[in-house]
Amino acid sequence: MLLMELPDSLTARLRAFLEATPDMLVRINRDGLYLDYQTGRAVDRFIPESAIGTSVKDHLPPDVARLELLHIEETLRTGRGQTYEYQLPVQGQTRYYEARTEVSGPDEVLIVVRDITDRKEMQAQLARTSKMITMGEMASGVAHELNQPLHIIRMAAQLIEDAVREGDCTTEFLLERTERIIGQVDRASAVINNLRVFAHRTSDTRRFFDLNEPLKEALSMLSRQLQIHEIYLDLHLAAELPPVAGSQSGLEQVFINVILNARDALENRTAADARLKVTTLYDQPSDEVIACFENNGPQIPADQLDRIFEPFYTTKEVGQGTGLGLSLSYGIVRDHQGHIDVKSDAERTEFRICLPVKRES
Repeated sequence: MLLMELPDSLTARLRAFLEATPDMLVRINRDGLYLDYQTGRAVDRFIPESAIGTSVKDHLPPDVARLELLHIEETLRTGRGQTYEYQLPVQGQTRYYEARTEVSGPDEVLIVVRDITDRKEMQAQLARTSKMITMGEMASGVAHELNQPLHIIRMAAQLIEDAVREGDCTTEFLLERTERIIGQVDRASAVINNLRVFAHRTSDTRRFFDLNEPLKEALSMLSRQLQIHEIYLDLHLAAELPPVAGSQSGLEQVFINVILNARDALENRTAADARLKVTTLYDQPSDEVIACFENNGPQIPADQLDRIFEPFYTTKEVGQGTGLGLSLSYGIVRDHQGHIDVKSDAERTEFRICLPVKRES
């Protein structure tokens, strides 16, 4: 399979090489007909041996077949390889796959399929760990935000008690104080509910959405953190951004990690005007939606810029950081076919999260 007319010795070596590869290799034409394939040792056989000459639509779920045909067409149209992911039920279990396409001849492509289930499970576990660490970092802000309504509730209850003891408890007085208590209970409940939703929200659901949505969610969680640390938030959100596709909660976690990283950087700023500027925009030439996070904290040394996305690498003091946040953020953005760019000098540090526009077909 996948071998042309070659000398027997070279054919034997290539066959041994192909049979040893863990990935599945598929030749397929523009119409989605299988021309040839080699099933890798690490990939479950979800295409039968009799598939050659049949269509992807005969063997894959409709949404996966449609995704594959779209990337085949895009690869042949542009001449550039495409990378995409999908999931399939295989032997009663959900398996995750990464596919890479390359032009392999007139009107046909070669698709390399890799089973990434173990990697996905590891990423999910690391994401859960990072989320719990993030919640711990937000604990002081949440405690402060809960303390204020509790203090107001106590004061209102104390006034009611005093009025009852003194016999001066009118209906109007009671209504005014109970309305205040109810309002503060609602405020505290909203804080707790936001934290609960963040803790239990998964990043598996993929859909089309406005990038401002997860950014607003992240800022609502961390606005009190910024106030406590006396960081001025300069917010500029573009109206009517074209949509991106993927996991809204996954990108929310990315934004939280980047904002917390900026907060920690600004802790070391000597000047009083600690500032975080957050901007969203659409870049038409690249057809990307971009979220920019600019802070005026200390410069990241040039020799560290290339390492800040490495797992467990951190520039913070021992006990103040795990080195997971930015690494996981990099992986989540990459899974959305995007990229993170970082620039830092003596005046500012900027993280730019760039995601391709995805329009519903």
